[in-house]
Amino acid sequence: MKGDTHQSLAEPIYNLAELYRQQGRYLEAEPLYQEALTILDLHFGETLDTAATLHSLGLLSYSLEQYSDAENYFQRSLEIVNRGYEIINSLDPALNAILTEQIENTFLETSPAVYVSLAGLYHKQQEYDRAFSFLKQAIDREEASLVRNLVAGSDADKQNYLKSVVGTTNVAISLHLNHLSTSTESAELALSTILQRKGRVLDLFTNLRAQLADDPTAVELFDELREASNRLSTLAYNLSLRLSAQERRTQIGTLQERIGILEDQLSRRSSEFAELTTSPTLEDIQSLLPSDTVLIDFIRYQPLVTEAGAEDRFAPPRYAAYLFHTDGTVQGIDLGSAVIIDEAVKTLSRSLASPDTPLFQVKENARSLDALVMAPVRDALGDIKTLYISPDSTLNLLPFEALVDESGSYLIETYQFRYLTSGRDLLRIRNSSTSTNPALLIGNPAYSRPGETIAQADSSPRRSINLGDRIFPSLPGTQEEVVRVASLLPNAEVYTQANATEAAVKQQSQPSILHIATHGFFEQIGEIENPLLRSGLILAGASESQSGPEQDGILTALEVTELNLQDTQLVVLSACETGLGELAFGEGLYGLRRALVLAGSQSQVISLWKVDDSATQELMVNYYDRLLANAPRDAALRDTQLAFLESEDYSHPYYWTAFIGSGDWRSLQMN
Repeated sequence: MKGDTHQSLAEPIYNLAELYRQQGRYLEAEPLYQEALTILDLHFGETLDTAATLHSLGLLSYSLEQYSDAENYFQRSLEIVNRGYEIINSLDPALNAILTEQIENTFLETSPAVYVSLAGLYHKQQEYDRAFSFLKQAIDREEASLVRNLVAGSDADKQNYLKSVVGTTNVAISLHLNHLSTSTESAELALSTILQRKGRVLDLFTNLRAQLADDPTAVELFDELREASNRLSTLAYNLSLRLSAQERRTQIGTLQERIGILEDQLSRRSSEFAELTTSPTLEDIQSLLPSDTVLIDFIRYQPLVTEAGAEDRFAPPRYAAYLFHTDGTVQGIDLGSAVIIDEAVKTLSRSLASPDTPLFQVKENARSLDALVMAPVRDALGDIKTLYISPDSTLNLLPFEALVDESGSYLIETYQFRYLTSGRDLLRIRNSSTSTNPALLIGNPAYSRPGETIAQADSSPRRSINLGDRIFPSLPGTQEEVVRVASLLPNAEVYTQANATEAAVKQQSQPSILHIATHGFFEQIGEIENPLLRSGLILAGASESQSGPEQDGILTALEVTELNLQDTQLVVLSACETGLGELAFGEGLYGLRRALVLAGSQSQVISLWKVDDSATQELMVNYYDRLLANAPRDAALRDTQLAFLESEDYSHPYYWTAFIGSGDWRSLQMN
């Protein structure tokens, strides 16, 4: 044995030093790091543990504002890491594939942290070009790690892993907007990082389903996942089940765990899956942008603050907008405090959600929010009127059409908006095929059994309910709506009243159009972890928890993910609050729209608040009239909304801004 200190003591000594450093006990941590480093040098030489210890010493020196020492430690750590990469590149994977993969994974996990620390150090010293160089390398290494690590895991696992790289996203945006605003490279790095990470989990699971369609084992796993999702939804909402609260909680926990395991197993099924995790480049996205359009990618970020200490590097969150033009030009604009913008979104949403809000108040609130969100980018748009909008955080709850510009006009009067989760959506839209099966229309469900009292609606009810009381007022307007729409569609299948069941929806496969007109909901449920259980649709028999064989009449977003909507061209949820959901970091809203994308649908029309039954009927029929006249999906909805704006009865934005379209904007392909 070399030396007097046993080699096994290196790890506990290092761990104690880490604890002291994180507690701010720097003077106690430093000699422990040095002792661990001495043991490692004596017994092991230069290893990843040595690199990690040097990195921690660098972080400690940074905290003590000993920047020269910090740089020295970081650089020594990086030298070891880079020599590791040289070892990886020299190995022949054919000779020892397992060893090669183990070494590569280890270095992919360790390397980005050192580059990030060097970027932060140079940023602190206001050496922004050097900071950018190391940040770019950090993001490249993180992307290589993401490609490998996102192969496996459940939806939640993937979300958590992506959260681990949020720091470099913040730094890339902050460095560009605050210090390198004239640098083309910095702008491109910021946007490409956003495109790599925003909406990535959705992209992975959507592609996974398409890829594994012909894999028999995967099909069995999907069937099991469908069954588990259905059972979990039933446990959450079917109050007729004779279970104690504890039994219900136990079964819910078991099913949630099982769903996570199945998602992980499906993620691992394909040996080619890693290729699907690779992000598109800016050039890929540029090639997909039609002429005379621009992609506006909104992002909520935290600026990196030069004067902050090592443990408190980020300022309160702000919003930024990144514009990507068809010529490849990238422009980034800081929009201001996220707290102020989020509050303005809530204020406008409340105004829009009631026809009783005075019009002057709506326009005042819409103008205030426009000044924060869209006015700063308007000069950069020039004459471009067709905008791809990728919102973030609470901006997902905003109908941009309702904003009011300096002249007092609604933005819908000037712009055509096309909503995306991320610019990545353009790849999926380009590669989609189309179903030409008959359309499926569901409306006017009989929520109670025949002969029982049905809650009566007022003259024009809202298509939403209080789910807890299980009282679902009838919606007579939905009957006429689906009948009138069906008359416009060739060979449409229509299910109404007692036939408008949950089972009827689940038994259909790949309809060209799916249109459901009923009550919608978005609820908070304490013991339910999966946010896709918090939104859904009410179908026939829901009052009695009987809607076809083994169905309870409440179709949750989780169950919607298991529908076969592959290549379905359009899904319209003509119900209340179907565009709401739980906000998830970098993934938009976990709700019905996400579920419909996961199920394979090309485009979706959803609502942001409680909608009026009669007005919605008129809006939908007018929308389909335009669709079937071969108007593009986005233009058909905009033209319908403009007609409402100019009408006598429905000019209030409550009536025409509730519904937004997302996904594929092109004309439908009909037989």
